Amino acid sequence: MLKLKVPLAPYTYAKIGGPAQRLMVVHSVSELKAAVKLAQTKGWPLTVLGSASNVIIADAGLTGLVIIDRAQAVSQPQPGLVRVASGTLMSQLIHFTIQHGLAGLAEFLGIPGTVGGALYNNSHHLNHLIGDLVTQVTIIDERGRVRRLPRSACQFAYDASIFQKQPWIILSATFNLSPAEPQSLQTLARAALQRRRQTQPLNFPSSGCMFKNPEKTAKQRLETQKLPPFAGFLIDQCGLKGVTSGGAQVSPLHANFIVNLNHASAQDVVRLSNRVRRQVHDRFGVWLEREIFFLGHHPQLDSTPKESLNYG
Repeated sequence: MLKLKVPLAPYTYAKIGGPAQRLMVVHSVSELKAAVKLAQTKGWPLTVLGSASNVIIADAGLTGLVIIDRAQAVSQPQPGLVRVASGTLMSQLIHFTIQHGLAGLAEFLGIPGTVGGALYNNSHHLNHLIGDLVTQVTIIDERGRVRRLPRSACQFAYDASIFQKQPWIILSATFNLSPAEPQSLQTLARAALQRRRQTQPLNFPSSGCMFKNPEKTAKQRLETQKLPPFAGFLIDQCGLKGVTSGGAQVSPLHANFIVNLNHASAQDVVRLSNRVRRQVHDRFGVWLEREIFFLGHHPQLDSTPKESLNYG
């Protein structure tokens, strides 16, 4: 059902964001295909959100059509291969693989959001990238064609994929996993979940880690100075834990999280992330690159050098 002027904040992990000009919630891959076709036929700008766990939506909201993807399905068409719809929660997929004794995803338990979002971002846990386990991704391209992409065509890299560069909509994916004992996978999953609970501010709304860890030249410069090349460490060293802007706060628990402490606006998060980037650069000479996707119009978003913005 198509709805008009629907507030988006309740659909996001950060609980931030203005209204969608048009909104549709879909519950199957066929409904997702139909909604995408409608937007393409009408010429509407299109945004597809899963759990919106890695985005900040502008206070003014989003124009065009916003699709909330709730298409959930998981199956094992043959031993070792798991096929999953894009709107399936990562937790649902991971529990399925544990129950069926399939290794590779257990360590990702606790990562929020849906499979589609995880592929878009190429979600990671420590040094493990989810894209490494993918064999095929089925998408709708800009011409409305359903296509099946092998992993090699997805351009998976750290916090990156081809889906951030192309206006393609993820429908489903197939994972290639190895057999393992369910009990050992449960142990891995519990350990990963416990680590997140101990190190991340899960008691407040947020969009996860705000910045990527420095890479390449910046990483080498920091390592030469015997400094850990981690965004959270650099922010902490600047004394920014607990700093606020409006209702947004740099988490006192994990400096790379900006939490919604008290009815924060998108503008609050923008101002605070700008301040963090500038202070880290002033002290360490490194421009942190945002990991969060800022969707819509954010006029004050800092785009100083080394920043790469992609509104998806």
